[in-house]
Amino acid sequence: MDSENATPGTIFLTVGGVFEYFPQKSLETLFTYIANQLKPAAIAMIEPLADDYDLMSEVASRTYGNENSLGHNYPTLLRRAGFVICYQQEHRLNDTRFLSVVGKHM
Repeated sequence: MDSENATPGTIFLTVGGVFEYFPQKSLETLFTYIANQLKPAAIAMIEPLADDYDLMSEVASRTYGNENSLGHNYPTLLRRAGFVICYQQEHRLNDTRFLSVVGKHM
């Protein structure tokens, strides 16, 4: 992360599949950095998930799809870093399952 451009009060936004290319450990490091170094901060995302990924029982990231994308339990990863989930909703676009999540850290 380019810490020269990130400042407290930043809102981080991803749309349509950015974090699906990050390994779980990298996301954990990023979310923890934002929570500890840039608070107050918010992360808003719209990320694809595998149709069979169970957000209630799975916590480990796993690959899916033709691109070997990574499905993550974003709400769990954000909570572990100290974020509060303000919004969470699943939706479909064409044949793809998406998860919208907003987490804030004060």
